[in-house]
Amino acid sequence: MSAIVTAVLQGTLGLLVKKGRQSLSEKLTHGDVTNQQLRSWIVHEIDDVKSKLDAFAKRDLKTSVSFLKEGLVLLGKVMTTIHGDQSCTETGPDAVEGEAKKPGACLRVTEVTTAGVNILNLAEEMRELNLTDLNDEGKEALSDAKKRFDNARCAATEAFNNDALTPCDRILAMAVRLMATILEKVENPGSVLEVCRSGLEELHLTEMVQENFKAELNKSIKAKLKLNSDERREIISLVCHINRIIYDVTLLMGKNEDLFLLPCVDIGDEKVDPLRDVRVAKTLRKVNMDDCCVAWSFGQFGQDGRFRKMYGGIATNTDEQLLIAQAGEVKVYDATGTFLNSFSDGIFFGQIRALATDRADDMYVLVETMDGSMIDSDIYVFNKNASCKDEFPVESAFAPKKVILRDNHLFTLGHSVAACEELREYVVVCKTDGKRIGEFSIENMEDITFDNNGNIMVLNSPSCVSVFAVTVTTNDGDDEPKHDLLNFVNKFEVAPEAAAIAFHRTTGNVITVSQTPDSRSKVLLYSKEGKLERSIDIEVEKEDDIQAATVTMDGSICVKTWKKVLVL
Repeated sequence: MSAIVTAVLQGTLGLLVKKGRQSLSEKLTHGDVTNQQLRSWIVHEIDDVKSKLDAFAKRDLKTSVSFLKEGLVLLGKVMTTIHGDQSCTETGPDAVEGEAKKPGACLRVTEVTTAGVNILNLAEEMRELNLTDLNDEGKEALSDAKKRFDNARCAATEAFNNDALTPCDRILAMAVRLMATILEKVENPGSVLEVCRSGLEELHLTEMVQENFKAELNKSIKAKLKLNSDERREIISLVCHINRIIYDVTLLMGKNEDLFLLPCVDIGDEKVDPLRDVRVAKTLRKVNMDDCCVAWSFGQFGQDGRFRKMYGGIATNTDEQLLIAQAGEVKVYDATGTFLNSFSDGIFFGQIRALATDRADDMYVLVETMDGSMIDSDIYVFNKNASCKDEFPVESAFAPKKVILRDNHLFTLGHSVAACEELREYVVVCKTDGKRIGEFSIENMEDITFDNNGNIMVLNSPSCVSVFAVTVTTNDGDDEPKHDLLNFVNKFEVAPEAAAIAFHRTTGNVITVSQTPDSRSKVLLYSKEGKLERSIDIEVEKEDDIQAATVTMDGSICVKTWKKVLVL
């Protein structure tokens, strides 16, 4: 026993591993009174050592926060040298905003909490400043601020890699690290967005993040029993909050094309988008953090009423407006989902099946009319001001359902309806003035789109995408087709029950939209080789139905259902 006392008095207790401490205590449990007293003393010492170790573990995190705050104060000084003698104070998020709202007023420094750091207003203000015209005092303050941010980033990196910290503290460390990374490059925050994406990916790859997302989204009772629900949701909300900060900074820098490059959380059988997945959104609502979600919808209500339950397409133009085909008219919405106007020019007596736009924003509206048992289809061409400039028939005995444009050629997908002809699906190719060039047929065509190489991508039912190179060449004299080649390029499986396809030019991903019988609807992004890159659960009611999908100029994915438009 004296050897143990000597060891404790020499301070070696603090070097014992946790397992060793427990073993030592257990050996003393069954001893005499003296041993019991000694055991109590040792356990007390262990608790004291643990509290000191906990404080030591948080040292880097606290240091990083201190450096970040100092850097923010120095940035305020930089702004003071530019705007004049207006005072810049450090306040919490609930401070009065009167001075901050005045023109040229310096921005508040928000307090650092476990919810992250709000730097968007500061980043926006700094972007507007001309830092090249700083005086000596301003240059010195900016240099000192950058040093503080560099110190904050380094300390936060150490803290994030410290497994002794709690998951929430490690996530906060990553938040400080990313904020410091952005502010250290205050003249050009866009230059470090790729570094920030790398930091997010590092965060998402940690076991603590993957395990908590998997337990929450897969509804595994066994996994949930291992994890406290409140702690699990706090971790998820913190991760989403950091993702939203980087998303907003990316948007602020005008890098809309990079928004779908933010990393997902890999939970084993799928890669979850933390900012768009409806399952994550439901979790965030439980902790009043649903504003982190960037997915939204429109069309359910408003002055123009609900979308009626009829088939209709969706397209976009260079003004980032959304064109929605509904029954016998085209409705126009702005990028925020606000209804602008509708038009039909008094000529739509049938049902609009689909629509497409070209680079000049001319609209090609595919209209189907019934005359007894006969189906007639026409394409109306409207200019940007919604004035009809042309109209031509597709062809008789043909029931079209999709039209797309490529290189001044229209590709119309449909199937034959002639009584004397066997039912077949095919694509009619014509010039933009309606001059028929040719056709080609592929079995089980559900929807079509083009990739950025001009290849046609065919969604085959029930769950396959086929890619073909299409070459349309005409004779110089009579415009008749010289040849119409359809060469196979690739084929890959996609999720079951796929109903629509589109192509995301920014990421080079193929987009499919699926709606399973259990109403778990999904938007899935695949590489052109067929590798699943991202899975996004969307909210579609059981009685609703997916009709079409498109991608806007800024890279947003829009899904048209009978009742609404979902924007991701």
